[in-house]
Amino acid sequence: MVADATPTIENLVTATGKVIDVKVLRQSSSDASDASDASDVSAVDGTYNTTTRAAKVAGVSVNRDATSNLTGNLQYVALLGGAVDNKIVMIQSAAAPSGVASYTGTANFAVIVNAGPNAGTYSGDMGATVDVNIGGTANAASVTFDSVASGATFLNGGPSASYTPTGDELVKFDGLVMSGGQFASVAGSTAVVEGFGSGNANLTTSGATIAVIGGFAGPAAQEVGGIATMKSSGSNSGTVLTTFTGTKRP
Repeated sequence: MVADATPTIENLVTATGKVIDVKVLRQSSSDASDASDASDVSAVDGTYNTTTRAAKVAGVSVNRDATSNLTGNLQYVALLGGAVDNKIVMIQSAAAPSGVASYTGTANFAVIVNAGPNAGTYSGDMGATVDVNIGGTANAASVTFDSVASGATFLNGGPSASYTPTGDELVKFDGLVMSGGQFASVAGSTAVVEGFGSGNANLTTSGATIAVIGGFAGPAAQEVGGIATMKSSGSNSGTVLTTFTGTKRP
């Protein structure tokens, strides 16, 4: 976020969930068992002073995490530190961009495969794309994560090991619905998780609990940020935890 010449107080939105730090998975697989509860992903209003960079959420002062790789080049989106939960804050746009728009950026991710030859936790960074279609009968958004970056890790009951991407990793949340400057999952939203591990594990997502909330930031909706989670049960089940940001493509 940037400091304006004139002190102003802006509204902000936080998306809060049991998500991950860029380098360290902040909770174990057992803690992540409820990570996709809708109650774990929410939005609240707060204030942000663009001169002092002081932010408050629900009246409580919070610190900006200046080290996050998610927000280093962004002006209107920041990550808050000082808590286990991961909080993205933004000076929210009054409305989503009109027509068709696309945003590209980065996601911190953890994909937890519960059983089978690919069982374990994969975590690190991925490329993030947010596609928006506003107008006519379409009023929806999707979020896609692919291209796992170097430095990703794999954990399966022992020391963390480096993870070599297969090139087939994909996480996608579709059917997200717009409301003003925000978008969120609804009952009909879907998820796809595939390509992780040497066996290219594809998680079962039918009937999964999906919780996504994000928003557009800046006076021209030029930035985006949010949190997306998925939890499935049964065979080939698992959990996905992501925090993402991006900027609008020209």
